[in-house]
Amino acid sequence: MAYVMQVRDKATLKRIDIPPRGISISGSGEVRPARRNTAGRRPVILPYRDVNGSLHYALVHSPRTPCYVNGDDVLTLHCLSHRDFIVCGETALFFDSTIIPQPESLPDAHEVPCAYCRGSIQPGSGVVCCPNCGLVYHHDHDNSCWLANNRCACGQITDLDQRPDWIPSGFTLEAADDDA
Repeated sequence: MAYVMQVRDKATLKRIDIPPRGISISGSGEVRPARRNTAGRRPVILPYRDVNGSLHYALVHSPRTPCYVNGDDVLTLHCLSHRDFIVCGETALFFDSTIIPQPESLPDAHEVPCAYCRGSIQPGSGVVCCPNCGLVYHHDHDNSCWLANNRCACGQITDLDQRPDWIPSGFTLEAADDDA
């Protein structure tokens, strides 16, 4: 799941995950899950898929609210890139498109080979699918091929700690809320 890091003060960031419906941004600093028909009234960051099914994110806003990405004025639509700096009104955000891999169960379709050990993974077994390339790895309490090599064959880091892979220089990240 991609997320933004909202600038809270001169040195602190708050991580906000972007849910499937996106997030809306108020000029006064409020960032919250987007509702239907939010686009046009306030800036939103929305997920979309390209023709190949790859997930991307776009900043959509009305000309009434000036928005900037990396210092450049955005007219009404901007396709976001990893580590973009976004300013809408008084709200400043860093966009991070890192997708943290999540352990899951292999669907009850058919067995697949593990990308690391080449052994068979049975339906219902614990797996991690690389969010970057889609390769499937064993992952259960006794055996985790996903964690064995520290990187997927494509280069994706195999960390499951839910930490950002970068924090902008000069900032620290607030501790996560327990209720979030």
